[in-house]
Formats: sequence, C-alpha cells, structure tokens
Amino acid sequence: MIYDSAVEAYKMLRLMNYRDIFCRIKEKDGSLSATEAFAVDVIYLLGTPTISEFAEYLGISQPNATYKANNLAVKGYITKNT
Repeated sequence: MIYDSAVEAYKMLRLMNYRDIFCRIKEKDGSLSATEAFAVDVIYLLGTPTISEFAEYLGISQPNATYKANNLAVKGYITKNT
C-alpha cells in the first residue's frame, strides 16, 4: 500500500516535471529535442553534477556530455558553473 502510494507520487512528480519542461520550450526560441529534454531531466535529478558525473551516469563520453551541456546552456536551459 505504501509502495503503491510512493510509486503514484513519483509518477505525478515526473509528470509535473515534464509539463514544466515543455512549458519552458514554448517560451524559448531554441527548442529541445527529446534527447535534450531527457538530458535536462537527468541533470535536474542529479542535482549539480559535474560534466564527468553527467557523462558517467549516462554512459557517454566526456566530450559528448560537454557538447550536450554546452548546447543546453546556449539554449538557456541550464547554467554551467566553473
């Protein structure tokens, strides 16, 4: 019973997060691909990951993760901290 409630709460939070992402897409000149939307979500869920942590979690190369992060930053969906 508690497990089912937790699963339902998790689903609702996920849906609210995706609704928020897609609402922001309409307000920006640059739109997100599905892959970019999921990358933003992963970054959000990881908190403030480094590029290395982001790459390792997704199982992609660090240059690929850097490329994705740079594109998201240019579009205004994330900010990169140095």
